[in-house]
Amino acid sequence: MRWNGREKARLRIKVRDCLTIQALERKIVRAWRDVVNSPTEDSFAIAWLTFKDEVCRPFPLFVKYAAETIFCNTLFPNTT
Repeated sequence: MRWNGREKARLRIKVRDCLTIQALERKIVRAWRDVVNSPTEDSFAIAWLTFKDEVCRPFPLFVKYAAETIFCNTLFPNTT
């Protein structure tokens, strides 16, 4: 089977998009890990701002969910 240029270009775009999504996922997970593993309040504040303002800026609903999850569990740890 011979591939024409258009099919090769589509394949390259799919691979590039997949790699971009994987890189974004790794970046989000790394930033989230910094948030939840922060040893002090200051490092938590810095990690949270980095997560919220730099890493997840294009995803405001995700940031809202994460904020509600963290701060609800922090204030009321024994409630579900």
